[in-house]
Amino acid sequence: MSLSDERFFLQCPHCNAKYVYNVDKVDAKGNVSCQNCGKPIPAEGQPVIDIPEEPYVPYEKRQEETSIIVAKIYGHGFLFSLLSLIVVILFAFLASFLSFFGGIIGLILSFVLLCGMIGSVNIGLASALWDIKCKTEMKSVFAQGGVIFLILLAMSVIFLPVAFLPYQIVLLLDFLVYPFIYGLVFRNIALQFEIGKNEEYRAVSSGFQKGVCPHCNAEYAYAISSRDSEGNVRCQNCSQIFKLEIRPKLQQGPDID
Repeated sequence: MSLSDERFFLQCPHCNAKYVYNVDKVDAKGNVSCQNCGKPIPAEGQPVIDIPEEPYVPYEKRQEETSIIVAKIYGHGFLFSLLSLIVVILFAFLASFLSFFGGIIGLILSFVLLCGMIGSVNIGLASALWDIKCKTEMKSVFAQGGVIFLILLAMSVIFLPVAFLPYQIVLLLDFLVYPFIYGLVFRNIALQFEIGKNEEYRAVSSGFQKGVCPHCNAEYAYAISSRDSEGNVRCQNCSQIFKLEIRPKLQQGPDID
């Protein structure tokens, strides 16, 4: 372990409690005080455990300003339209090539690949704009692309009469109306393939719980096993005691040795 790291995860050799420590908590002797038993721990030479990754928060549990949501919806739809042009060009090439060598089977294969490309585009946009993590298994990618492909076919039939309107109106719809429709629909499709769909919000890692200190608002990962008999832990920032609430239906795994 290097003390140049901003934060490190350390296990107390006296009580086996595991906490995240900031380097500024290391004293002149190279020790930190255990947040559970208060005894000094040498920062060097102790077993260091990887800091658990931040949990993924499902999109429905987040809050955003309406103006930001509207801008993202438009951006999603507009970018999808632009990237779809590239996808269409690739599809035309693949369809010509595969149908020439494979006949009807090659043509079917080209449509399957088209669904995969559409799904990949929407997954990328959902991640970049909304920080929505979709399932990336091949079947999920192709399924998402297939759903979008069918919706695009239905929308092309519904909006077919629009093509006969004056071109000024068509341009207005293309740049101001359709992007909002596409963005809203395709974002909601991405949400149906979001990882952890319908699952409970999980802890930072198996056997850990994220806690926010009510005294200083610092947020750290706490080992559930480090709670005292009353369910309290000591804040790793201000050292005040507070109660660490365990979320219902929290899936706890084996503790880290």
